[in-house]
Amino acid sequence: MLEIEFKDICPRMGNKEDSFEELCCEIFYRKIKALRSDLITYNRNRGAGGDGGVEAYWKLTDEKEIGIQCKYIFTYAALIKQLTKSLGSATTIHPNLTCYVVCIPFNLTTNTSKGIGELEKFESWLETKKVELKFSFKVYLWNKSKLLDYIIELDTNNGLKNYWFNKEIFPNGWFEQRINEAKAQAGDRYTPQLSISVPSFEELEIFSNPKVMVDKNKQINLTINEKVDNWNRSYNLKETTKEKISTPYDEIKSGLDEVIETLTKIYTDDWNQEINTDISEKLLNLLDRFQNYESLVFEEFKTKGG
Repeated sequence: MLEIEFKDICPRMGNKEDSFEELCCEIFYRKIKALRSDLITYNRNRGAGGDGGVEAYWKLTDEKEIGIQCKYIFTYAALIKQLTKSLGSATTIHPNLTCYVVCIPFNLTTNTSKGIGELEKFESWLETKKVELKFSFKVYLWNKSKLLDYIIELDTNNGLKNYWFNKEIFPNGWFEQRINEAKAQAGDRYTPQLSISVPSFEELEIFSNPKVMVDKNKQINLTINEKVDNWNRSYNLKETTKEKISTPYDEIKSGLDEVIETLTKIYTDDWNQEINTDISEKLLNLLDRFQNYESLVFEEFKTKGG
């Protein structure tokens, strides 16, 4: 049986910290989905220091949220220091939180004859923070033991265990070694100058480094948001002109918001062919609306400018 030790997690996401976070979010996604029937959407936040105290969260039918925060640290002192900041951010940025899961890769000590344990200290510290930050959501600690229990429970085909802890499966340098072998076999027939970049290369690269897909999609979403922001800022026409184009503008803006919201699902298991078809139809509809909007604006400028 494959031994699981979080200190030895494979850095599939570029480093161990991000990999532990990704694994915990996967467990969180599966576990909450299996427990609750009032879920609407799953949202995955990404970005160093930019997650607002929540790595991911489930939105419920009553608009409440169940969030998760991951801390790849191995001491109680480090946990308290980092969690203090995260709780403050989560309380401010996610006021609808009802449950807050904190994942750590080690177990806190408990009371012994030598004194108070870390677990008891943590619970006391948490009560103090509740009063200080004025939050009422329940905090659940998923420590090493609980995470291991959930992995055993949820990972029936050993996919998670093998991917995150089996270094023999696509270890670092595996793909590079295969490329070097292919070069050697090709001999003089291989010329780097004649190497042609094809779209399939990016898809294949994802297998060796999943972070490539994450970064690429993140950049695409960033570009879309920037374009939408620029377009919104350009909407500063005179009131008489706005009256005639405000309705199509509002319709386009609403459509863009829907597309951007749907694109966030690309980071989750919710993404499927039905969503893919839906977003394609929405984009085609938006294209028609943009063309009509462009014609309206052009006609307005012709009327105003002669």
